[in-house]
Amino acid sequence: MPLVVNGVMVDKLSSDTISLFEMYPSVKEYSRTFLNQPRKTITSYGSLYVLQREFALVNPSDPYVNILGTDAATTCNMVVLRHPETGMTACGHFDGSGTEDCIREMIRKVHNSGTSIDIHSGLELHMIGGFIDANGYSKDLCQKILCSFHRQAISIHLITACICEVNNTVRGGVNLPIVRGIAVYVKTGEIFPASFVDKGPDVPLRSSRLLTSGSPGMLEIYDSYNGFMKIGPFNYQPVRGIDLWLAGGDDLILKHLSTSPEAEDANFVNETRRTLTFIRDNPFPSITVFPEEKPRYYAKDEYGNWVLVTHNSYYSPDTFHLKSKNFASNQLKP
Repeated sequence: MPLVVNGVMVDKLSSDTISLFEMYPSVKEYSRTFLNQPRKTITSYGSLYVLQREFALVNPSDPYVNILGTDAATTCNMVVLRHPETGMTACGHFDGSGTEDCIREMIRKVHNSGTSIDIHSGLELHMIGGFIDANGYSKDLCQKILCSFHRQAISIHLITACICEVNNTVRGGVNLPIVRGIAVYVKTGEIFPASFVDKGPDVPLRSSRLLTSGSPGMLEIYDSYNGFMKIGPFNYQPVRGIDLWLAGGDDLILKHLSTSPEAEDANFVNETRRTLTFIRDNPFPSITVFPEEKPRYYAKDEYGNWVLVTHNSYYSPDTFHLKSKNFASNQLKP
């Protein structure tokens, strides 16, 4: 079913974002208002962060998470999909890998949170991120995401499109993204620019998927009904010459491991080195990280920190035991 803009179905999707904004100037103007909102700093308490190539869904009744979001996006696109009646909210950090499958899964789960089976009951779509990068990665990804939503069976209402040229600024003759991070209050649906102090547990492990070839799709990382984060299992092959990457200069990492070297923030190189170090030290994660191919589970303690959960079975929450005396396993709903 086609996308819906301003209550009207889009008959033919524009071939690029410039044409899209020319055809629907109100979307462009509304999206520009997003840029004027102040950026908020999000702490760990009550928040859930999705990394690049991850997505998560949160129910508004979730007692542990009420803010969902992501940041550090340059050519990537940050997508929020929300059910206007139930408030079920999904957020994904897309880089072009597994786009179609992830969008279908987000739509299925968000739509199924409602009682109505009417495919015309529209879900709300917000797209933020990307800029006028030199290689056109942002433009291609935005178009890929729009086309994917346009092909789905469910009515999707495009509300915010703060993407590409709308999200672009120029400094010293260099194009840069204005908004690099977003967050959404799950209960209200309010979306705003944001940066996150805490990106959650196992960041080098989760980021290892970006630098290896073993897990190319989008990874769902959270179970909102039971209140725990699920990481993996996934595997990758040892990376040849990884010590050369670690011994190389910052310029080498920026040039070869970023889609937009001119736009990366100051943390990019250090975080990439941490990930490369993790990959070097764990060449076979199926053995060292995911023994018996079991995921790593985390839950929030009373201070908002993620605590590792030991487990016997995904389907037996009563067997889970948090390594914290302040957070009991019977808080996990069956």
